[in-house]
Amino acid sequence: PSGGELPKAEGGLPAFDTAAELAEFIRERADWDIGVAAHPEGHPMAASVEADLAHQAAKLKQADFAITQFFFDVDHYARFVDRLRSRGVDTPVIPGIMPPTNVAGIERMSALNGTEFPQDIRNRLEQADSAADRREIGVEVAVRLGRALLDVGAPGLHIYTMNFARAAAEVAAALGWPAT
Repeated sequence: PSGGELPKAEGGLPAFDTAAELAEFIRERADWDIGVAAHPEGHPMAASVEADLAHQAAKLKQADFAITQFFFDVDHYARFVDRLRSRGVDTPVIPGIMPPTNVAGIERMSALNGTEFPQDIRNRLEQADSAADRREIGVEVAVRLGRALLDVGAPGLHIYTMNFARAAAEVAAALGWPAT
């Protein structure tokens, strides 16, 4: 909202137009660590690349960290972080990675969050003979991406499991993270 009192939402809390407003509201009232979502390939509902970057920068300035939507290209992450840094945003941006093990699931989620699903990964998964082969491919893709992200300075990784804990655990193990 532009000035004035925020309208009330359910439960008497203000309604927020942006995540940046919500994060600022929390920051002013609580001593919490605040994490926000980030979209290295741009938010799918953004009016433009520039408008999206301005919105994401404002949101990250109110946060202690961000976790990205999943993606498959390290260059998207590196460019996104560089563009944020050039706007004075130094909030850690933790990349979200997901072992792609199911073509239909990745297609659906990619469409929802505006993520490119590379054709070479899709082809490999479609040509796999079994679920075990698809899991192996997905783990290999996620491990390769995770290493590349850490190499370009990512402060850590968030592994999306999507209820496939085994693949996520295999990614973590291959990256040298201790088992729990």
